[in-house]
Amino acid sequence: MERKRIALGHALLQALQTFNTGKINYCVTLHPEKQNVLLAGASDKKIYQWDLDSGDIVQVRQREYSAGVAKRI
Repeated sequence: MERKRIALGHALLQALQTFNTGKINYCVTLHPEKQNVLLAGASDKKIYQWDLDSGDIVQVRQREYSAGVAKRI
């Protein structure tokens, strides 16, 4: 896996793992109770759910949702 370096101010951060849908992710959050679940709302109006342990997309929601739906997934 290729590691990416990101300059943030004067600090240089190195990504340990990357997740890509091929779309622009507008918001990304960790599940509040399941720390191995990552949710991302993308430019294609879908919500992607990743398993951080495997790196796999485990669920994609296609319909248009209100802002609070990610909390219920």
